[in-house]
Amino acid sequence: MTDNTDSVEDRKFKPVKAESVLPTKTVGIECLKEANPETMSPHRNIFKWFARRPTAATRLAILASILPQDVSDEELLKYLCVGPKENIDGNLSDYVLRKYSTKDNRSGTIEEHFGYEYPHRRVPSESEFENLHEQLREHWDGDLPVVLDPTAGGGTIPLEALRYRLPTISNELNPVAWLLNKVILDYAVSVGSIQSELEKWMSEIESHVEKELSQFFPERNGVAPSHYYRAYSIECPSCGGRLPITNRWYFNRRRNAAVYPLFEEERLQFKVIDPTEYDTREGYDPNSSVFS
Repeated sequence: MTDNTDSVEDRKFKPVKAESVLPTKTVGIECLKEANPETMSPHRNIFKWFARRPTAATRLAILASILPQDVSDEELLKYLCVGPKENIDGNLSDYVLRKYSTKDNRSGTIEEHFGYEYPHRRVPSESEFENLHEQLREHWDGDLPVVLDPTAGGGTIPLEALRYRLPTISNELNPVAWLLNKVILDYAVSVGSIQSELEKWMSEIESHVEKELSQFFPERNGVAPSHYYRAYSIECPSCGGRLPITNRWYFNRRRNAAVYPLFEEERLQFKVIDPTEYDTREGYDPNSSVFS
């Protein structure tokens, strides 16, 4: 048995960037930019998972945990791929704040207005990678630090760690999340695109499930439903119908689709409408409901 005399008290802990004030406001703006489903990182669309972190916030958590404390915010933001490649007047944080304050008056896309692509579409240049890894090796006694995510979930942290060419360990007990990590971290790197195979098997599964569940989705007026929405309900004291307990009537904002309750044929019924085009009664607001 080896006698390990290196106690915790004897070790010298290295201060890292996360122990200082971070450019969270600037990174927060990048997270807001990525929040749109049409512009978020593609890996988030493979499968919906809980609390997937935006790219900029994920990169900040990783790099701030391993870079030395004296790294400037300017240098850190450049490593995060926040800001244009060319030189700008002032610092990056002020630049991003100025662009964000005028985004509603832009004439082009968000990327055109800010002057750079979303961070998830970029990685540091080769020279920036060299500088980053050199700083890390100098800080961690000649080695690149290992990034460990013991509860990896949707795999965003290990994915970004790999994109920064860092030794990475990902762990997950949930079998669904484990499979997500396997696809994103292993297959995507070693096999490449598996879109055609995914689409093929998605079609096979959908065809099989459709046959098995068709009895639960009967056609009504020539239309077969694809989804059901469930909600607790209470009895309306006026008409006796069942009112769903909900805090809003919208269920798909991107398509302007909302539920509209109306009393017809002596009973309470519900209709899917576009609130911007349908003539609703006074007091109806798709952003709220009778319950909150």
